[in-house]
Amino acid sequence: MNLFLLQALLLHTTSALRLNRVSPGVLSSLSKFNPVGGHCSHYVHLREKLSQGKAITMLSVGSSITGVHGGCTAPVPGLATQEQCPKCCGAIGGQWGDQGWARDVFNAINKSWPHPSHKLMSLGKPGGGLASMVESCMENMIREPVDVFLFELAITGGQRKQELVNLFVNNQQTKFKHDPLVIFTNFLSTKFPGYDNYAERGARETTEIAQQMGYPVFTTAPFQGAPEEEKYQYYGKDKLHPFAKSMPDFAQPLVDVIMAGVDKNSHCASFVEPGPTVSTNGLSWQCLQLGNLTRQIWQENNKYSQPADIHIEADKGWYNVTSVPQSRTAMKPGIQSDQRGAVLHIHLKKINVPMVQTRVSYLYTTGNFGSVRVSCETCSCTPFTVSGKMDLTFAKAMHLKEIELAEDSMVESIEHNFEVNITKTTHHIDECILAVEVLEPSFKLIEVAMAQR
Repeated sequence: MNLFLLQALLLHTTSALRLNRVSPGVLSSLSKFNPVGGHCSHYVHLREKLSQGKAITMLSVGSSITGVHGGCTAPVPGLATQEQCPKCCGAIGGQWGDQGWARDVFNAINKSWPHPSHKLMSLGKPGGGLASMVESCMENMIREPVDVFLFELAITGGQRKQELVNLFVNNQQTKFKHDPLVIFTNFLSTKFPGYDNYAERGARETTEIAQQMGYPVFTTAPFQGAPEEEKYQYYGKDKLHPFAKSMPDFAQPLVDVIMAGVDKNSHCASFVEPGPTVSTNGLSWQCLQLGNLTRQIWQENNKYSQPADIHIEADKGWYNVTSVPQSRTAMKPGIQSDQRGAVLHIHLKKINVPMVQTRVSYLYTTGNFGSVRVSCETCSCTPFTVSGKMDLTFAKAMHLKEIELAEDSMVESIEHNFEVNITKTTHHIDECILAVEVLEPSFKLIEVAMAQR
């Protein structure tokens, strides 16, 4: 393993954040981190379960680096089925295989504390949209205890990284009465022209969150100083997605820090109190995934939970989409219209408060997509127009195809969302209708969520 990668291996947070630069052959020194500011408390629950021989659940959360390159052993309920495994990983219908950096971490834990019911799930979502999806669908997706979270949020966490972390931790502390271990990761290997305000800022923000909350964080940021030929040994041409052969090197620091924290002979063994309670001001959302396959899996896996009070009624000009075969990541469920004037009605039912907040995710792309007009029926909201056409300036700034979008035919897409605050015109109304009319085709919707305020 070369020196540049070794220097990148681990940032472990203490009350004063500091970078531990690792020298060749001394990876074991990572077990000697200083448990300042209650850091060891985050390992209490995990250490107890492993020492008692109980099964644990791990969940990786992030971008394509997690969904496509992280791996898993089990699907997230509502997003894929066990029958799809080994291709049951990721947040878009469980499309990707079971091997990767997160799976390497899982395998190491399972080797040291074997249990047939240990499992690793994946919430990796290429092209953005994860923050909105998780915030809206948390109650639908996370319905069991999670003992270890592996967060890769530098690129896909958006502006709500802290809120996302709080939601996941609060969900576990409130529903399952335990404090999960959270490990942050950042796989950014290079500086992209015009990209600093997004990816690199995201990496810095995740490090700051880890520092504030007392969680470990793995980063390859020092690897930015390596010669390009060395980076190409670990990353593809986009300099973002690691090669499969790189995974063990990237997984090892995560394994080391877990082992150090749960070792019964380590300094953390004396800690018996769990970490502090994490609060959240998040609303209680209900969500509905769109697209034939996704809706079928979603309804089957959530049949015992409260169904979303959301109903879709569409003109003939709208149709379900499960996948886009010619796409780099083919699984892209949603509902789409290629017809001008086609109207889709979103019925929001059982409204018992004066206002309901609605969030709708849609495809934002450099492809041949147009716009829609959003308005309300039976209830009141301010009409507005949404464009699904991504301009090249935005795409280049996001580094979606390095800076070659204008020169080639590759279509790049991400997931955006718009929000609507809907007010009941009279207290007798218990259903509001959101109308989406195609002005310029095409347009694709991915998810609908609502929260009563």
